[in-house]
Amino acid sequence: MDPSGRSRTHKGTCPLVDLSPGHDSRWPSRTAHLDIPGRVETTCTGRGCMSGYTPGRRYANPPIEEAIFQLELDAPVEWTVATPGLAYATLRGIYPTTPEAQQQMSASVGQDQTEMIGLTLQQGATRFIFKDATFNRFAILSDRFQVVGTRRPYHQWPELRGRLEQLVDLTKEIYGDQRGYRSVSIRYINRIVIPSGAVDTDEYFTVPVPTALGGKAPFRSFISQVESALPNETTARIAFASLEPQDGGTNNQFLLDLDFKRPCQTSNLDEILAIADELKNEENREFEARITDRTRSLFDGEN
Repeated sequence: MDPSGRSRTHKGTCPLVDLSPGHDSRWPSRTAHLDIPGRVETTCTGRGCMSGYTPGRRYANPPIEEAIFQLELDAPVEWTVATPGLAYATLRGIYPTTPEAQQQMSASVGQDQTEMIGLTLQQGATRFIFKDATFNRFAILSDRFQVVGTRRPYHQWPELRGRLEQLVDLTKEIYGDQRGYRSVSIRYINRIVIPSGAVDTDEYFTVPVPTALGGKAPFRSFISQVESALPNETTARIAFASLEPQDGGTNNQFLLDLDFKRPCQTSNLDEILAIADELKNEENREFEARITDRTRSLFDGEN
């Protein structure tokens, strides 16, 4: 128990995966390193690189478990039983592992004919996941979405951005020219690990953890998720939660999940990338606003 009387025994869960790193010369290289304190970020020098992107702070060991860059198509493309095989043939030089099919599900709460309120699950479209040889980088395709992502270790924003551009170009071989896009989104899932022992979250995070007794009661676990409206019709969904230690450890772990989405009506990839750069700037600012210097020292290998 820490000086504020809060218990640091956490009961949360988080299905995040820590996979081995790997380097492959087939991936886009669009970086010029900057010596900036903070998270590992670089400038962008490829097609569509806009002056609107500001490299974030640089850390030796950023806490990013997974980063995702997603485009939603304005209308579904033609998708048949043959499309996944054609996609694999097109992408296998970059994502050589066997594709995985993922069935999407959605949940809604409403009243049935008996006027009873209940939860209804609806089956959505199937998405196909294509992974590289290290299982670290991946792409996801469906009739409505084009997605690239990376798991730990994070390979920097310009690399992720370049792979999305690469995927868009390759999909023209799969189902022809793009019709246009409906939305752009980026999501950064962070696992923040604090050494074992008594921990006062106020020393590590700027957002307080509300508990009973006016904040004096100990907590065993917590989860907070808020959706906010930002300028330019941007939506921010931010989740902050306690996590169970991995591998039975005794350290303190927290989830900080930052998801930014903006609608768009364009088929111009340069415009899409410019929007994504702005969303990345928002993510950088939000991440830094929620942690303290003591937390930053953890990402630089300090106690």
